[in-house]
Amino acid sequence: MRRKVLLDGQCEVCHTDVESLSHIFWDCAFVHEVWDVSKLFPSNSRVHFHSFMDMLWYGVMEADWEQTKIERIVMVAWAIWNNWNKIRVGGTKKSSQQVVYSALDFLAKFQEGVCAASVPSSSNQTH
Repeated sequence: MRRKVLLDGQCEVCHTDVESLSHIFWDCAFVHEVWDVSKLFPSNSRVHFHSFMDMLWYGVMEADWEQTKIERIVMVAWAIWNNWNKIRVGGTKKSSQQVVYSALDFLAKFQEGVCAASVPSSSNQTH
């Protein structure tokens, strides 16, 4: 596994601010594009939470988000993190559309697999 040591701590995506978890998930201009494309938050609001857990707490306890919305937000956040890590080791940056669509496609395939696994096949049934 290759690792890259950051010498200046600057965001490798936007090159305008110091890389931090808050910046990676909420403050980076690229991440604003990702969240806008996802349509999971109102486009006129700038989403910012101090931590991922704060966002989940807000969604579950205060905003009463549906489970499907929380699942999509978690997957988009994972895709943002995954994209960031690939960039840090010299990989190609995905577009904001690619980040969102790959996350939601991954989620859909996972859900299809879970549904398929929960349906008993006719060959496993006893007569």
